[in-house]
Amino acid sequence: GMVGYGFSNAVGFHVLVGGPVRYRIYQAAGLDAGDVGRIVGISFLTFCGGLMAVAGASLLLDPVGIPALSFLSPADDRLLGGALLLLLAAAIVWLSRRTRNVSLLGWSFPLPTAASAVGQILVGAIDIGSAAAALYVLLPPDVAPGFSVFLLIFVAAIIASVISHAPGGLGVLEATI
Repeated sequence: GMVGYGFSNAVGFHVLVGGPVRYRIYQAAGLDAGDVGRIVGISFLTFCGGLMAVAGASLLLDPVGIPALSFLSPADDRLLGGALLLLLAAAIVWLSRRTRNVSLLGWSFPLPTAASAVGQILVGAIDIGSAAAALYVLLPPDVAPGFSVFLLIFVAAIIASVISHAPGGLGVLEATI
């Protein structure tokens, strides 16, 4: 994963570069395409779950609202944050009912158990929160917004970086923040 991520960030086009690099590495270890797809899928779900958890918590817990969302009131911010967290909770409850599989192009991908999904979401949220905190402490105090506002901006910057396909999100993350 680290090598695939490194190549993806260096070259850009994350979806087109990271998958084949991971496939070559995992194939050499004896895994087939289905196994590689499962590994990449689990990484993707961990990342997305962490983003949703951080964004939801930021919106829900900020007492004054998010200035970038000035068209929404602080109460609306909290409702949106609660809705994101409820969506994650509903997914966990759905996973807890029974073993789940998703079939795509003839391959079957088992979804994680509820306990595993909670662990993945926590790992993703800690990863994103830690990266944001490392950048947040470097901001001058006179321009730094509250940490929950910064977390939401950081999540938006990460999403914009991934969508841009710019190598390493170069310029996109910085411009967003």
